[in-house]
Amino acid sequence: MAQLMMQAKIKECKFPEFYDDISYRRFNGSAEDIDTWVDICRNGLGSAEDGPEKYDACMLGRKGYKPTDTFFVLKDGYPVGTVTAIVYDDDKMGYLHMVAARKEFCGLGIGNYMNEIANAEFYSRGAKAAYLTTDEFRVPAIKSYLKAGYLPVQYDVGMKERWENWLSEFGYHDIDFIDEDGNKVDTLVPTK
Repeated sequence: MAQLMMQAKIKECKFPEFYDDISYRRFNGSAEDIDTWVDICRNGLGSAEDGPEKYDACMLGRKGYKPTDTFFVLKDGYPVGTVTAIVYDDDKMGYLHMVAARKEFCGLGIGNYMNEIANAEFYSRGAKAAYLTTDEFRVPAIKSYLKAGYLPVQYDVGMKERWENWLSEFGYHDIDFIDEDGNKVDTLVPTK
């Protein structure tokens, strides 16, 4: 079954502020950073058996990827989340990839902070829009993507029904449903 897709228009924005205990930095490609990235991604995007080959498989072969596209979110200097913001040079489309946080740091707003970092990176590199793919079970992630301006995309059979089921289950109404070009095609879960 195809993953769900979401897309957002990228608006002018700045990189988020550092807070007392929350900051971020770019991934540096070192063996230590790769191990940290794999460890963070074990929460929902991998398994306990994953090693550096997970990074190689998910990132190095990806079109347009550069290690500096990946960021770590830090709490008191400790990496607790990761987000990757790739911009394809040919069409300036952004791709939000491999967003994950350590389990013990979920629910603290780290996902929203990672979306702010990614959108600022997309904007700074000239992307006009960005997309992502995800699965229905990643409920907190989808909620954070909706909050960040990402909308459901109609790109495969059954997407409207899947999105309406998900949105209804979690109390969302009147959500724009768009095509891959960002044009509105319908309203999901309209208020009656």
